[in-house]
Amino acid sequence: VVREMVRVLKRGGQLFVRDLLRPQDEQAVSRLVESYAGSANAHQQQMFADSLRAALTLDEMKSLVQSIGFAPDEVQQTTDRHWTWRAVKSW
Repeated sequence: VVREMVRVLKRGGQLFVRDLLRPQDEQAVSRLVESYAGSANAHQQQMFADSLRAALTLDEMKSLVQSIGFAPDEVQQTTDRHWTWRAVKSW
């Protein structure tokens, strides 16, 4: 998906991608679920927890963008549960 976004982007075009950040451990997953879905039903809480567990880590996303020619430092952790990639296609 990331390669396709870059392929269809014209030179000088800007990318802005934000997604969930996989927590380092189950305690962090539980803390985030309680903080952001504590009043949701059990199914919604489980879906959020599963989404967190399935998300990329910051290092995984940095490695991915570097593999397609972008600077890894363009990927930053921007909240307690998100990473953000901002980039401009220069070719």
